[in-house]
Amino acid sequence: MLLVTHTIVEAHPEVYKRMLQTGWGKKGNVKIIFGRWQDVLSELESYDGIFFDTYGEHYEDLREFHQHLPKLLKPGGIYSFFNGLCGGNAFFHVVYCHLVSLELENLGYSTQLIPLPVKNCLGEDVWEGVRQKYWHLDTYYLPVCQPLQDSE
Repeated sequence: MLLVTHTIVEAHPEVYKRMLQTGWGKKGNVKIIFGRWQDVLSELESYDGIFFDTYGEHYEDLREFHQHLPKLLKPGGIYSFFNGLCGGNAFFHVVYCHLVSLELENLGYSTQLIPLPVKNCLGEDVWEGVRQKYWHLDTYYLPVCQPLQDSE
């Protein structure tokens, strides 16, 4: 029988507290690790799939995380991340998309950017109370990354 597990690294104390209050910590197949990924690397395993929520991270943090992919991502695994790089400027967003794709290729990963139209997905009320909108563009490009030897 295949055991399906889900590991969440959560650094925000309020989000972590809410996760525990809503029962995520009691789910048998869920492991929650509190802290910044940089501080809990030794607690992480190797995974079939990784989604890195880059919100609140700097580009250098993303680049540093990519250095750890060979240890964290199993052969044949899929990696993705919140692609909010310059999410308010279409030109610079495309530049970042190409830059991160090239950097991942140099590390041995292929990157497919899947365009997802998001213009009419959310109403303005979703952003109520949010100090700074983190996405302004009409299209979101979902990165899907795999080791090159697996995609050829």
